[in-house]
Amino acid sequence: MKKKLITYFILCLTIITLISGILFYIIGNMQERNRTKDNLQKDNAMLIQLYKQKNLSIDELIELLSNVSIDLGRYTLISPEGVVAYDSESLAAEKVNHNDRIEVIEAREDGEGYSTRYSETLKENMMYYATKLDNGYILRTSMHMEGAFEIEKNYLKYYVIVLSLLSVVTIYISTSLANRLVMPIKELQMTASKISRGDLESRVKIYSQDEVGDLGRVFNIMTSKMEAAINKLTEEQNTLQAILESMESGVIAIDDEDRVILTNLYVEKIFGIKTNVLGEKIINLVRDIEIEKIIKANNNVPKEIEIRHPQPRSLRIKTAYIRKGYEIIGRVAVVQDITDIKKLENLRYQFMANVSHELKTPLTSIKGFAETLRYVKEDDKKEKFLNIINEEANRLTSLINDILTLSDIETHKDKLYEDIEVNAIIKDVFLLLKPIADEKEIQLTYDISDTTVIVSGEQNKFKQMLINLIDNAIKYSDRNGFVKVQCFLKEDYVVITVEDNGIGIENICLNRIFERFYRVDEARSRARGGTGLGLAIVKHIILEFKGTIDVESEIGKGTKFIVKVPKA
Repeated sequence: MKKKLITYFILCLTIITLISGILFYIIGNMQERNRTKDNLQKDNAMLIQLYKQKNLSIDELIELLSNVSIDLGRYTLISPEGVVAYDSESLAAEKVNHNDRIEVIEAREDGEGYSTRYSETLKENMMYYATKLDNGYILRTSMHMEGAFEIEKNYLKYYVIVLSLLSVVTIYISTSLANRLVMPIKELQMTASKISRGDLESRVKIYSQDEVGDLGRVFNIMTSKMEAAINKLTEEQNTLQAILESMESGVIAIDDEDRVILTNLYVEKIFGIKTNVLGEKIINLVRDIEIEKIIKANNNVPKEIEIRHPQPRSLRIKTAYIRKGYEIIGRVAVVQDITDIKKLENLRYQFMANVSHELKTPLTSIKGFAETLRYVKEDDKKEKFLNIINEEANRLTSLINDILTLSDIETHKDKLYEDIEVNAIIKDVFLLLKPIADEKEIQLTYDISDTTVIVSGEQNKFKQMLINLIDNAIKYSDRNGFVKVQCFLKEDYVVITVEDNGIGIENICLNRIFERFYRVDEARSRARGGTGLGLAIVKHIILEFKGTIDVESEIGKGTKFIVKVPKA
């Protein structure tokens, strides 16, 4: 149908184009004839004007004509008897009487005449224009038709180009019109094809109010109802899927043949599933016989189980039946990863045990010596026991303060950011701890540059970090030892080192020294007044400053802590 319409339109428009071209060519020729006639008339008028102004004789006029050049023209002087007195192009014309020429007859009657005809003398088509002189002579100018229409020949290529363009436009218009007529039916076909591929939002565009338009409207109504029904089902499915994916628990559903019919991302993460397991047996998903038994047993009481694959985890599983009326068609299991909960419970237990132990030790000492004082009468023993009670009370106070500090660091949300002048803090800590070092005869020194070194963070915490590191170095250094603090810039970091020549730390302990309540040598640590929380506090503070801490140590030679913090 479309091809027939296009052929019909092309034929009609081609005919119209050809007719328009022919008419255009004819009108152009007529205009060119009139222009040529005007030019010949002007040439005649110019020659006659010269003839009259100078009052020339016929011989002088002939001489004038022989000296005058008219582009593309021919001029002739005809006597009253019709004899050619002069012709610029043909001597043969002098022997032929010209009074029977149309232009000559019109000129003798009306003063001027015009004609276009084939010249027997020159054997070509000519255009003539004749004017009668006052002495009865006729001055005639003429032009070859080939010369007159030479411009038309030059325009021929443009005519061809225009016709070619018109042909292209004709084909385009024909195709457009055909497409416009066929479009409603084609649109209906394409929309039906899109809907069959699942594009339910596609609708037929209505272009008319005829039978085709009515068909399109009915089709759209049918599609809208179908889309609404499918969208409702899809929405319900998406809601269920969104709930499943947002759950912090794994969900597995199996049918009555123990084949997987539904899972969510969390359960795939727990069991390390990277392929589609729908339709597979449940054992292929969980890969654990004990878990398979729990799911099949359908025990409403949650069960806890340890797995080793793909990585060690603690799981809590609860199952239920899937029913269709009174018929059981499958089972669903909710799998909760309680690994972190178990770890937190263990950490909490260890922390409470450590805190209880650390608090119990000084309290036991205080209670024991306080009771003993009731029965001691000697003043020197009383003084000794009171000193022990005071030391234990101070250790208990330090322990509680460290626990509170660590808790504050871990829970403090509103962080304070300020510019900290590192060199000034080092000098303050040096003055603060210098008396303690002097008391143990330890040489405490610092080496800092003259350049101002700035970091960003909370100044009190930064100072606490330095106090803990330097105080530790003093505590675990023997008499006559040294503690050296250095500060320098390295690329975009401020590097602070605290080095001593104390007892040192074994390599196997280096990875654990930042744990809470961890002591390399508990007896020695208590004797030196350590709480086991100092380095844990240091690590948490450095993490707040987005820095790192490393340690180098060798038994009997000393320890070196290296802190790197981004500069402001």
